[in-house]
Amino acid sequence: MVPRLDAANSVLLRTGVPEGWGEVSVADLARIVGGGTPDREQPAYWRNGTIPWITPTDLTANDSKYIASGAENISELGLKSSNATLVPPGSIVFSTRGTVGNMAVAAIPLTCNQSCEVLVPRNEVVTGDFLYYLLNFGLSAFIRLSGGTTFGAITRRDIARVRFAVPRDDHEQVAIACILDAVDKALERTRAAVERARALERAVLEDAFENLVAQRHRLGEFTTDVRYGTSKASSERGWGNPVLRIPNVIGDRLSLSDLAFVELALSDVERLRLQNGDLLLVRTNGNPNYVGRSVVFRHPDERAWVYASYLIRVRLNDGLAPDFLNVFLGLERGRRELLRRVTTSAGNHNINSNSIRLLSVPVPDSKDEQAHIVELADACRAYVDAFRTKVAGLEMVKKSLMQVLLNGRVRVPREMKAAAS
Repeated sequence: MVPRLDAANSVLLRTGVPEGWGEVSVADLARIVGGGTPDREQPAYWRNGTIPWITPTDLTANDSKYIASGAENISELGLKSSNATLVPPGSIVFSTRGTVGNMAVAAIPLTCNQSCEVLVPRNEVVTGDFLYYLLNFGLSAFIRLSGGTTFGAITRRDIARVRFAVPRDDHEQVAIACILDAVDKALERTRAAVERARALERAVLEDAFENLVAQRHRLGEFTTDVRYGTSKASSERGWGNPVLRIPNVIGDRLSLSDLAFVELALSDVERLRLQNGDLLLVRTNGNPNYVGRSVVFRHPDERAWVYASYLIRVRLNDGLAPDFLNVFLGLERGRRELLRRVTTSAGNHNINSNSIRLLSVPVPDSKDEQAHIVELADACRAYVDAFRTKVAGLEMVKKSLMQVLLNGRVRVPREMKAAAS
């Protein structure tokens, strides 16, 4: 029962419909209504508005299954003046432009702009919660209909024609939705725990630096080399040396999930070769929040690793621990100091090697004090990572359950259906 897309009919088909289920289109499952935007030149359409007006951006920012507000509200007059439609709670708001397929269940009556469609469940056919999970399950089909990328557009007609196998027994629908909802609630609680753990991490480390007895020094007093990376084009073909780029610097961590390679002359490899303890900083980006993002390099293997031109390598002497500097640069106080040195040109935000040397950094005389801060940061990171690992596990559980429950490979026991009803 693996979903496949029939390009001729633009529908999701299943090889064999489970017993007690029927094959139906999205149009059979829901009434699809569009959105609209009231005239921006009419203040009465927006001022003192009480109707949540949802856009794809609101859906992208929403971490919950439900949505009850967006960045803006519109008034009753604004609703009447536009193509926007007020939809009841339980409707699914679905983004159709930009990032196709972001969705959420309306927790209260609301409306949306023209870059979304709203699916109002036909309650005699499908329950709202079940439809939400079914649409998530078929997301790959919607993306393919939008042009094969998450950044495209999909029409109301295309959405309506996608077909699913659906239990005829609404008690089975409710039971499946209840199982998946339980996982979603656990995910939401755990994601909230991640954010609390991150807030605690920031507070603990800021407090540690607040109480640190240390003289301010220019970073240049401790640098032995500050160097830009290679500007030679890289590829993912696996030829040459592994090269670290901006996507490999995630927060204060090194990520190797998006690895590229570059072929360099031996002299360039020796000049740009990374050593354990080298600090890599993002030196230029269109987003100012990315500039100065840093990570300490540790050899993942025996290959000669190099780095690209949008990064700067900072090599330090024994007076300053790179991990201590990395912790400082990741805190608000470190970001403030770094952003003072950032310049803007042609829409990009930049920091150069001289500005890096001029950074003012608190450096305690004792290496033990530096090590204590690093140990504290490592402990905080481990605490956050424990919750992140739990989130990843729950996401795998949810994906597996959706695969077996929403195509009928595993059927809900009769007792569970009775309890759900």
